[in-house]
This record gives sequence, structure tokens and C-alpha cells, in this order.
Amino acid sequence: MKKIIAISLLSALLLSACDTTKENSSDMNTGSVESSSSSSVSDNSSSTSESSSETESSSADESSSPAENPPEEPDENSFKAPNGEVLNITDGELTEDDMYKFEHSYIRYTKPIFYNTIDDPDLINWDTMHFSVDFDWSQEADGFFKVKAGDKLENGLTVKSADIYLYHGGFSQSNIEFEGELTLEGIVYRVPEDVYGSYQDEIIFFVDSAKSTNFPVPIGEFDFVGTWWTDEKSKLAFLGDYAEIRLGNYEEMADDFSGVVERGESAKLKIKVKDLKYKYKLGPGGTLTAELVSFE
Repeated sequence: MKKIIAISLLSALLLSACDTTKENSSDMNTGSVESSSSSSVSDNSSSTSESSSETESSSADESSSPAENPPEEPDENSFKAPNGEVLNITDGELTEDDMYKFEHSYIRYTKPIFYNTIDDPDLINWDTMHFSVDFDWSQEADGFFKVKAGDKLENGLTVKSADIYLYHGGFSQSNIEFEGELTLEGIVYRVPEDVYGSYQDEIIFFVDSAKSTNFPVPIGEFDFVGTWWTDEKSKLAFLGDYAEIRLGNYEEMADDFSGVVERGESAKLKIKVKDLKYKYKLGPGGTLTAELVSFE
């Protein structure tokens, strides 16, 4: 029987370095290095000029077009996208809430990074909350590219629709829908108790991006590689790249997960989902939903 599962991305917490001690009032923590979506991206735009005098007039007319020659550096009327291009905000469709809508968005693929305490119980020192691996938290999340309706991705998914909303000063929200199936490997985890950002018996799936290649990462607040999760009571920790998927509540999925994970437990699984839908809004964060096809 087909089931609809909700997938949410935990909001990121700023990390200054891998060896920084993480202190929280709860036992479960999650985070990543974050920054504004319009920063830390090199400008790859280029301009061309005509050498023939016969085309000087035509070139001059083209240079006056803001769509063809956006500003070199973003200002309050422009937005530097994560792929390096600069958009003139007012070229978009003005909405009722004074946003400017464009019929495209930006995604990248996950880096092949995944460490976890199932494979390596010594991944983290629970006394100091330091990871044992030498991880570079300053890695920029590069490789973003533009997508629009009809584009087919390397992972077999097709973009059904895509949009991005901008305002004078930056990025506001984005929506992307994909068609097709995607098989993912990773760890399923049943949350033992209510904590900030999670609730008791929530089923979370951590994607193993080292094995599940070409997992799409939409534009949002993640401009640096590195997402982590720790649960001291369950002795579960993972370190990866944008790898958290929320499947839903255990009670709603008991037919699927009964006997697979008890409260506070985790297990390795391979799942197949289809028709991913991503929504991101500055503030609340991102939500990804999909239809669960199967798991093993």
C-alpha cells in the first residue's frame, strides 16, 4: 500500500570548527555550517564584445538589456545565485506579497561523505562531544546549477516544476517538484523522546551520501558541506552532507516499521521513493515530501 511520507530538513546551527565543543540543554543535537544563500559563490559570469564596427550598434543595444548583462556585483536590486549568475530581481514576476518570482531554481548533488556510529562506535567522544574524524568544516557547497521544468537529472529524476522567490536584498523561498524514483541507502532512526526540533517516535532517515550518489540538494541555507546529528542517550551520531530525511510518525507507519526499529534504536536500510516535492522558505526552513515505494 502506498504511503505518503513527509521529509523535513532540520534547521542548521552555526559551527565554527570541527573540534568546537557542542553544548546544548538537550541530549540530541543537530547542525551544519550555514551562511546566506547568496554568498561564498564565485562569479562565473562573463561578457563578450563584438570586434566588427558593423556590429557595434547591435552590441550597444544588447548591453543596455539588464537580462543580458546583469550587474557585476549584487546590490539591493540584484541577487547572486549559487551558480554564480546575477539576477535582476525586478525581471521576475511581482507577487502580491512584494516578492519577485522566477520560473527556475538551483540544486546541487551531495558530496560522498558519511560517518556514523553503527559502522564506527568511536566516531565521537561522548564526554567532549568531539568527532574523531578530521573533517574540514569550511568546505564550500559548490556545484549548484539551474533547473527548470522539463530538465532531466543524472539520477533519473525529471524536474516537474521549479521556482524561486526573491526580494530586494536576497533570497526568500523556493519550490521544486521532481518526477521519478530514487533509491537511497542510509540509517533509519526512531526518536526516543521529544526534544527541540524532533518529537518522540518520529522516524528519521539519514541518507548515506557516500553510497546514495546524486541526491539533490536544493537552494536553501546550506552553503557549506557538513551536517551532523548526535543523540547521547541512544549513542547515535552521524556526520554527512545534507543527509537528514523525516519520514513521519511511527504510529502512522507502524505497518512498515514494526519490528524494524524500537524507540531510540536505529538500523541500516535501503528505501525507494518517488515524486519528491521540496519547499523552502526563509525562517521555517525546508520540507521535502515523497511517496514511499518500498524499503529493505
